[in-house]
Amino acid sequence: MKIALLVLGMHRGGTSAVAGALACAGATPPRNLLPANSFNERGYFEAAPITHLNDEILASLGRYWNDWRSIDSDWVSSPSAAIFRERAVKLLFDEYGDEPLVVVKDPRICRLGKFWLSVLHEAGFSTRVIIPVRNPIEVVHSLSKMHGLSIDDCLLIWLRYMLDIDLVTRTVPRTFIAIDDFLADWRGALIKAGEELEIDWTNIDADDVVQIDQFIDRNLKHYNFRDRFPTHNSEWILRVEEAFAILTRDRNSKLAIRELDLVAAEFDRSCVLFDPAFTLMQEQIFRDREAIASLLTQLDVLKTEA
Repeated sequence: MKIALLVLGMHRGGTSAVAGALACAGATPPRNLLPANSFNERGYFEAAPITHLNDEILASLGRYWNDWRSIDSDWVSSPSAAIFRERAVKLLFDEYGDEPLVVVKDPRICRLGKFWLSVLHEAGFSTRVIIPVRNPIEVVHSLSKMHGLSIDDCLLIWLRYMLDIDLVTRTVPRTFIAIDDFLADWRGALIKAGEELEIDWTNIDADDVVQIDQFIDRNLKHYNFRDRFPTHNSEWILRVEEAFAILTRDRNSKLAIRELDLVAAEFDRSCVLFDPAFTLMQEQIFRDREAIASLLTQLDVLKTEA
């Protein structure tokens, strides 16, 4: 049985650092990687074709990577999902072939976790999930700067991703890694992950250690906060942050799981109320973008004719 190390975490949450370290430790990364950029100088360790497919799937569901609304779990059994599943299985083979240990990573999978777990199983993989956990203040500031989103929007996106991550991975082997602990002591973090996921890291040699040491650069973590959000406007954030902090110490904590269930129920009820307004806003944004694109095209034509 092939093993897929599925790194699931929020955008800007430390997933690239963990996935890169796993690749240095012997897990095979995808063949067609997203290119590095100024926001991720060491690379994303994501398969570009899988990322594009996920964007296509989300769009077909009327959702986008930065959407905090829920996704109907029954979609996984729909005819459209079957078409996407066939393409996804092929992509896994194209990206990884028959490698026995691979690292799979794209934050969008957090929103489509049930679908991808079934795809990985169909492709012959036994999936083990590694969940990096980073201070939400750091995540939302980094995300806001990268994409120009408001802090409030980023908080809602973080909340949705983290709640989805927890719910969809409860039925598979999983481990939680506090990203600050990982950056301070990657060896200890990998040993803990290996013990909990039954992954043998004894094949890591001295060259691998040097490579991981060189790869992990704490200076590339541009936001470092020890504070938490004030309780008067971020109760859900605080409760979810604390629950995940507990899970990094005890992955089977019933207290943390119960708290996440309570927040998820409250959040989903609120999403139902605000969904119509959010949909109208999104439609207006896309109409504006299309109008701007049309004007730019007309401008190019006029310049050519001139």
